[in-house]
Amino acid sequence: MRKILIWSYHFPPEGGPGVQRISKLIKNIPTREYEVFVLTAQKRIKVYDSTLYEDIENKCKVIKIKDHYSYFNGDVKNWLSAVVVPDKSYFWAMSAYYTAVKLHKEHKFDLIISTSPPHSSHIFANKLALKYNIKLIVEFRDEWTSNSLFDKAKRKDKQKVLEQHVLQSCNKIVTISETAKGNFIAKNISEAKVDVIYNGYDEDDFRNLKLDKEAINNTCLKFGYMGRLNTLHSPRSFFKAMNEVLRGNTNLQFECEIIGEKGNAKWLRDYPELNNHITFIPYMEHGPCLEKISQADVLLLFSTNSNKTEVITGKVFEYFRLKKPIFAVLSSKKELYGLLKNYNNCYIAYDDDLESIKTQIKRLYEDFANKNFGKIVDNDFIRQFDRKSLSEKYLTIIQRLLK
Repeated sequence: MRKILIWSYHFPPEGGPGVQRISKLIKNIPTREYEVFVLTAQKRIKVYDSTLYEDIENKCKVIKIKDHYSYFNGDVKNWLSAVVVPDKSYFWAMSAYYTAVKLHKEHKFDLIISTSPPHSSHIFANKLALKYNIKLIVEFRDEWTSNSLFDKAKRKDKQKVLEQHVLQSCNKIVTISETAKGNFIAKNISEAKVDVIYNGYDEDDFRNLKLDKEAINNTCLKFGYMGRLNTLHSPRSFFKAMNEVLRGNTNLQFECEIIGEKGNAKWLRDYPELNNHITFIPYMEHGPCLEKISQADVLLLFSTNSNKTEVITGKVFEYFRLKKPIFAVLSSKKELYGLLKNYNNCYIAYDDDLESIKTQIKRLYEDFANKNFGKIVDNDFIRQFDRKSLSEKYLTIIQRLLK
């Protein structure tokens, strides 16, 4: 039986999108062929998700290494963040390395998979792989130096050197978009070394959902959004456009439920007129969250400030599986735009073009009023993003490395 060490700072029972990708992979790894060990962090957890833990219970052995940083006070955290490169998890990853050395002496791992962020995981997973000649897959859920937010990072030159060492030393790079793959190839990495495995949806999560295609309320249009709002997923232009559309037509009725972290509500401060229309719901576990979002008529998607790359999140593919109309506000016509066009059932506008957002809102309401709501979607297009199929693609990569 082959033995795999997965190096993942975030892991169930912690919730959030960063956890889902690796937990869904482990769910689909055949236990008769592989014994999986997970090296993760013992830390303060902001959000729990028991539904994700149920997926991988008894599928792997979990080793937790204490992340002392998460228990420090604000002053110590600020000091460490200012001096540690590439991220605040560096000392955790170092501690994890020494534990991994002991584990390898006992279990003799055939393969390491490190997933980031945090990118410190790759540095020490790579060190372990080189020391013991173990095959290494480095997975980037977010890019490192090509990240749209990297301009704000400290010691950029040092980070570029660290990244390049990891990219050149590892056996395989896995990332979540063709755009990201292109960015790695531009760093003098062979195209054959980089594989794209999209985030996806788990069919098991949708088995008991009632996926009505018709609008739930014939007079009030209900929007839904799940996830964190931030610079890369900003609703600011949408809120501004909706505010202006409502001023011009007070007969339009809508409500919107945004499910996610506490900080989401701050994005509405500049638009108090929308307070009666928009409800912020605290983080929900993944299963109940999907059930809640499935009750919306239209699903909101924001991909903004993507000047270097795009983050194509798991919610995109879960939205596809729900087969509901998607209202998307994008930075530009890049890879996500192409996916949405292939999905077909969508309204696409642009973050820096307020008029385009207003036009699409009006078009949406017109379709809603004329019962031309919800376009036909291609089921074959959607099925390619089933996590089971994507995990099989991952397993093919693993099998080729271990030949």
